[in-house]
Amino acid sequence: GGDRCGETDVVYQASNSHLDLSWSKFVDNETGVDYYEYAIGSSVGLGDVVNFTSIGVEASVSLTGFRLRDRHTYYATIIAYDFAGNSVQATSNPVTVDSTPPSSGLVTIA
Repeated sequence: GGDRCGETDVVYQASNSHLDLSWSKFVDNETGVDYYEYAIGSSVGLGDVVNFTSIGVEASVSLTGFRLRDRHTYYATIIAYDFAGNSVQATSNPVTVDSTPPSSGLVTIA
């Protein structure tokens, strides 16, 4: 979708080694979209976890082969390039890794 970096809705996930990214197709009425690049970062617009990587014109990617840190927040950034070399980027809402289960409560029989 569009530029979402202003949103504060955090998504939580247990996996620290897998992310599924998807986005609505970007539109360029003049020359068309040539390709997309994706990245995963610790802040909006960064590629410090997974470097910017070209994916052609696919609008989704499943990522593995990296290690996310528990209780850390990450962002996906997509850059679309048109055939004239122009680009625009959009960033996802944040996702925070939480691989720790809840603490057990006390169960009693009365």
